[in-house]
Amino acid sequence: MRVATLEADFRIPGSDSLKAKRKVVASLKERIRRRFPVAVAETGDQELRARASLGVAAVGGNGAALERALDEVQRFLESDPRILIVEIPRDLSQRRRTGRGAVRRARSQPPFWCCCLPAAASTRPRRVRACLVQLWRDTGEE
Repeated sequence: MRVATLEADFRIPGSDSLKAKRKVVASLKERIRRRFPVAVAETGDQELRARASLGVAAVGGNGAALERALDEVQRFLESDPRILIVEIPRDLSQRRRTGRGAVRRARSQPPFWCCCLPAAASTRPRRVRACLVQLWRDTGEE
C-alpha cells in the first residue's frame, strides 16, 4: 500500500477578509473532492487572510497512479486564477505487507489508511488534517 501526499501553500491576492479567504478555500476543497479520488483538508494559515495551505492525500497500490492523481491536482491548483502558488511539496511512502496481508508500520506512524480516504475526508476533515500533520512530523521535517 502506498500513501501519496501533497501540501499546497498559496496566496489569495484578492482576499481582504477571512470570510473571502474561506470562500475561496472551501470552493477549492469541494472542487478537488468532486474531481479527484483524494482526501483534502485545510492544513495551515487559518488565521491569515491572504494565505492558505491545503493538504491532499491519496492511498493506493500503484505509485504511478497516485503520482498521476497528484499531478492532476497540482495542475488544477496552478490553473486557478484566484490563487498564487508559493510551493507544493510532495511525499510518496510505501507500507509493506507481512503474513496474512496485515500492514506492518512503525510504532510512531498513525494508521493513514483509516482516515485519508475521500469518503472520510468529507465527514471528518479534522481527522484527515491530524493524519497529514502526523505524516509530516514522521518524515522528520520539523
